[in-house]
Amino acid sequence: MTEKKIDNPVSDEARDEHFRQHADAIVARLNEAIARFFRTNRPTVHYEKGNDPVIQLDGMTIEIRPGVHQQPRIGNRIVESPAFDIITYKHHPATLWQPEDVEDVPLATERNPIRAAEVALVEWFKIEAGNWFENAGILAALEE
Repeated sequence: MTEKKIDNPVSDEARDEHFRQHADAIVARLNEAIARFFRTNRPTVHYEKGNDPVIQLDGMTIEIRPGVHQQPRIGNRIVESPAFDIITYKHHPATLWQPEDVEDVPLATERNPIRAAEVALVEWFKIEAGNWFENAGILAALEE
């Protein structure tokens, strides 16, 4: 199998700069959507502008980070463009043989900053709704 060649690879600096250019718009869109759709139990949005820029939704439930989108092309070539990675974290409790661990779980990679905000908010809602239904089921079982 032949190896694919990456045309115009995106540097870490270019990726981070693209993220910083759009981060304020993403935060504004998230806050606007949260105010519009959530009357109670609103997630918080936090933007860290440091060396590792990240937008956090509700603590560390969902994060939007600088990413790279790879588009396959004809002739075993790949074109890279700056994007936004939406991730969450999965907690693995400690066992007798393994220590507690947290792993990154990629949810999506979006090139459009507004779409990245939408995906992050939808994924946050899915997690919150899943937690609510799980807790409601446990409570119902306990009441029986």
